Amino acid sequence: MNSRQLTIVGRIGVIIFIIGFAIILVSLVPNVAIGTFSSSESSNFRHEVTNYYLLSYQMGMRIEIESNYPLFVQFLNISSSEIYDWVVGQYPDIDEFMLHSKMFDTEVIEQFLVTHPGRILSNITTAGSQRIDYFPDKITNVTATIKNPLGPQGYANIRVTMISAIISEDRVFIPSITLMIIGSPPALLWIIKNKNRFQFREMQFLEKVKK
Repeated sequence: MNSRQLTIVGRIGVIIFIIGFAIILVSLVPNVAIGTFSSSESSNFRHEVTNYYLLSYQMGMRIEIESNYPLFVQFLNISSSEIYDWVVGQYPDIDEFMLHSKMFDTEVIEQFLVTHPGRILSNITTAGSQRIDYFPDKITNVTATIKNPLGPQGYANIRVTMISAIISEDRVFIPSITLMIIGSPPALLWIIKNKNRFQFREMQFLEKVKK
């Protein structure tokens, strides 16, 4: 490879590396809370179902848990209209108030999952107090159930918030690292080959600064 080719390939490598590094930096920008949609506190917590949301890889759900014991959290692909129709089919004689109540009953959700097992998106067991940020891979209807596997006992304070992210770190981490790995060898080779030139320019710059 001649000097001209090395320069072209080396500069392309630098650009690829910088792009990968820049994407990682952007993905590290903290998620922004849009607003608190629900908050509950109980000294004998048993279970809870969050509201039904339409989320994406940039619009997610944050569940903040303060508890003195582990809780089991499930993120589920269920829409409000879907669970409404299913509850109506299972309980055709109940009134509107009871119907709405059953939409937010974990036992009813578990019955739904018996016939729809593929709707489970993620299972998480918390280690006492914990914050969970969840972003689906695509636009998805999402709800979450939070359960105490030990039954109604112990303290729990749960807050659910919608959050927004510029770029999801989980989505871009591997592609960004791949870009950096691809760009590093030609960039380093070009820098090493031009080390003396860079040092000479640095000396010229320092001399100008001194003047």
